Amino acid sequence: MSLKLMSTVIPISTSSSFSSSSVAKPEDSNKLLNQLLESVQQCQKRFGGKTELATEFDSCVVALCLALESVLLHGLRQKPVLEGQTSALRQVSDIVSNTLHLNNDNLSFWPFVSKHLTKHEKERYSILKQIWTDTGRGKAWIRSALNEKTLER
Repeated sequence: MSLKLMSTVIPISTSSSFSSSSVAKPEDSNKLLNQLLESVQQCQKRFGGKTELATEFDSCVVALCLALESVLLHGLRQKPVLEGQTSALRQVSDIVSNTLHLNNDNLSFWPFVSKHLTKHEKERYSILKQIWTDTGRGKAWIRSALNEKTLER
């Protein structure tokens, strides 16, 4: 399996746990945790005790990043509609945009992560030139947190 760049890797299986209408099941979370554990063990075998640099060109690093992203996305739901936003016009526009698939709001864990970052760190991810979405900023945060060993913060 040939992998070019992290940004071009698309997960093969599309789990129903990513949709906002599905309910997170214990089997799904156990499966995700097992995938994460396996990918961590693969990276430890590959890079443990070596001075070799782990890059996004290694399949075990890609698998680890995808597993972390899946775990962080598991169970996320769309933002609830606030009472002030329940006007008839708002409801009609939501129905039309959902019907025509105009609503491209992908679920992202970035809003949660950004609440726990310093002002400098938020700015660092917001000025990245090749990242335009919250999903991209979340992926960039995962890669940098692994590289800088700051995931335990």
